[in-house]
Amino acid sequence: MGRVNKKNEGIFVELVGGGGASAGAASGSTQAAGGAGYCKKTYSASALSATENYVVGAGATISGTTIASTGTDSTFKSMTASRGYSNSLGGGRVGGDGSATGGDINIHGQNGGVLGGSSHMGFGGNSNSGPSVSGQGYGAGASGNTSASSGANGTDGIVIITEYY
Repeated sequence: MGRVNKKNEGIFVELVGGGGASAGAASGSTQAAGGAGYCKKTYSASALSATENYVVGAGATISGTTIASTGTDSTFKSMTASRGYSNSLGGGRVGGDGSATGGDINIHGQNGGVLGGSSHMGFGGNSNSGPSVSGQGYGAGASGNTSASSGANGTDGIVIITEYY
């Protein structure tokens, strides 16, 4: 958790949640994980307390062929950029996209498929053959795999707070 202090005319806030992880497979293949949601909003100084808390979403993690932890949401005040959803083990469901609420603009992440789902600030893992690959940037989902292998982690989210005077 972080904290921002009020000492300006206002702030501009952007959030991306954590990306989903891709479970590995002992045999066969798996689907990819989803990308996280994105939202942004401008707050005037009068809408802020002296200090405001925020949370940066973590990317989901794997341990061998299983999902060790789900990703988490990024939050600020009433804004939430939801995590991308991880896939299931052994070729099961595709990882779903993360949603976004409370911003002036709210954009869903991309569902996983063979390629990992992208977010507004990250590209999903790209692996058409072989093991799962983590995405790049913020809130990206890991790719699926086409061979027996361990999975790959989702990327962490981000909170960007820009002060204006």
